[in-house]
Amino acid sequence: MTSLPKDAKGKGRATETTPLLANQANLTSTGQASASRDLEPAPEHGDDRAQAPTGRRAFQKTLLNIFLVSLTVVVILFVASVLLVYSYAQRARGVSSDDLERAIIWKGPSSVDVVEVLDDQYVVLNVRGLLGVDTNIVLGFNSDHEQENIYVRWWRDIGRWGVGFLGAVTVRAGQVVAYEAKHIEPLARATLKEFVAPLTANPGEPWDDSWLRPVDLTIIAQPSQDASLLQRFAEESWAKGALDLRMEVDKVNVRGGTPHGRGSWWRGMVTARKTDLASRIRYKLPALPGFPNPHQPLAKLLQLVSYSVIQDDGQLSLYALATIPNPLDSIKLSFPDIPYEVSLLSPPLDPLPISSGTVSPKLTSPNISLPITGRVIPLSSPDSSFILSEFIGDFLSGIPPPIAIRCPLLPNLTIETTFPPPDPPPRVLRDVTIKQMSVSVAPGGGMLASGTIWAKMVLPPGFHLTINVTHVWPDVLVFDGPIELPPEDDDEDHGGFPVHLPHLPLPDLPTLPTPKVPELPWHHRLPTFPGHPSNPKDDPPPLPTPLPARAFARIRPTDWITATTLEPCEGDLTARSLEVDNEEWIAVERPTPTLKECDPVDESGGWTATVTATVEKVPLQVLPGRDKEFRSFINKVLWSRDGAVAGLRGVSGVRSKVAGLLNGRQGEEEPTLELNNLPFEGNVLVGKRGL
Repeated sequence: MTSLPKDAKGKGRATETTPLLANQANLTSTGQASASRDLEPAPEHGDDRAQAPTGRRAFQKTLLNIFLVSLTVVVILFVASVLLVYSYAQRARGVSSDDLERAIIWKGPSSVDVVEVLDDQYVVLNVRGLLGVDTNIVLGFNSDHEQENIYVRWWRDIGRWGVGFLGAVTVRAGQVVAYEAKHIEPLARATLKEFVAPLTANPGEPWDDSWLRPVDLTIIAQPSQDASLLQRFAEESWAKGALDLRMEVDKVNVRGGTPHGRGSWWRGMVTARKTDLASRIRYKLPALPGFPNPHQPLAKLLQLVSYSVIQDDGQLSLYALATIPNPLDSIKLSFPDIPYEVSLLSPPLDPLPISSGTVSPKLTSPNISLPITGRVIPLSSPDSSFILSEFIGDFLSGIPPPIAIRCPLLPNLTIETTFPPPDPPPRVLRDVTIKQMSVSVAPGGGMLASGTIWAKMVLPPGFHLTINVTHVWPDVLVFDGPIELPPEDDDEDHGGFPVHLPHLPLPDLPTLPTPKVPELPWHHRLPTFPGHPSNPKDDPPPLPTPLPARAFARIRPTDWITATTLEPCEGDLTARSLEVDNEEWIAVERPTPTLKECDPVDESGGWTATVTATVEKVPLQVLPGRDKEFRSFINKVLWSRDGAVAGLRGVSGVRSKVAGLLNGRQGEEEPTLELNNLPFEGNVLVGKRGL
């Protein structure tokens, strides 16, 4: 077949084989070529399609290999980490109690705050101090030796890095019980709220405490209800000069990290648990400047600095200030107001509540000051008069009367102690004399004495209340010649120190002079039993042995004598003072004008009044073996122009009423307060007209 020339256009000559239509032939050849091309695959696109699945499979295989290798590495690292952590945990679990005690470093407490006292006998404390845990001891990192291989060193370095990364642990302790070191009776039980303990693997030198961190511990404590146990522990600790305790904890749970810190979820996986832990704590009490060493009895260190009993609107208010040494002077202490109740003790009778109020402890280094405010509870029980009379009698005699102190918030805890009396004992009855004294012969024989007793009654400083003396019962020895009376300055000069509640800080107390009252060798009590009627037929108390020199007679009524109380205040602008005329020995009231309202208070600070009582034909008993002295005194009276001076020395019972102190039952007479064995001294001039 003849093909057309490439250029078959125009007027070229046609041949026999030349198709009539050139385009048709051209189309035919073109169609055949296209068909052949369609039947043959394109060489470029066919290769790409064949290579695509192969490359994808290779890529997936590579990713799988990388994943498997990474997973293997992660598993290996995880297993290694688990084994590493397990090795540290085993070290921590196997730590001994001694090592754990050395690892926990506590410096303090720096302050102790009594937050509150709960009604269920619990005390909430907030204790601040410095705390840290040396993990070198816990994990055994202290044994660095050059001979150790590199893997051990890496193990130690990784552990220290992990401790630093962990930073702290959260501690949750069970019940903590405190015992005396060598006893089994618990002193207190306590629970600690959850707290954070900082960790370190590089504590530095033993004396370096810069790595310790401040920590606040909230402790809910329940002291023992055995008051004698607590008192014994305090006294023994003070005598030894140290606190010696044994602390036991039933369980301790430790969790890594802080409760709400960053990364607490993974740090919390680090846990530990210890049970039945015990530790001995010994704290040496520091020496207190200005106070006796710790070997002095603790009870003697409680000082009653001042007190005041004030009568206000029929009630008695109490204000006092006591101090006690602070054996923990380096610790900042704070206390809330603590309620108290004081009861008088007189076994076998039940305790008698006498006062209630609050105590507000204050730190006045090196002491703890105890400002006390309260009120006196009016007494109305049948035995109130007897118990109160016994208490006041011992107090005025310098004998510490027993009392019981209780906090209403801790009703089962009662502390029995004594109330410190004034030192020296006060002279309540002063300037005793007998006006218009006369001696006569009884019809059946014997001697009788008559007259009016005058005495000045002065309460101790701080007792600002009014007393109405209704009866007295004197028991007095009569001496031939005057007796030496103590100077008034001995009792009235207190250096101007106030007896009311002073402002803190409190100045040092002045030294009071020792009184010169002679000791009366009269060891008996008058038969004036408070709360019980006295029997006039009772035998009189025995005479003192031996009899005092120059004593020749005894005057003792057989029953109570009615008395009258004359306060030195009558009216608003007039004060009356009792003075004795030296010539006639007669008590005279002389008004003294003042510029302010009269206040019945003695210069020594206590309430004062004049008491008078008239005695009619009371037996005057000549003492055995003292007839000579009696005749000598009678001769002096008969042959002396001015008469003779007789000395008086004895004791007296006083029955009185105090508003706001004793309340009688409805329909009954107001009870009285009876005081026994109040000593007194005085002199009396006996003239011829008195015989």
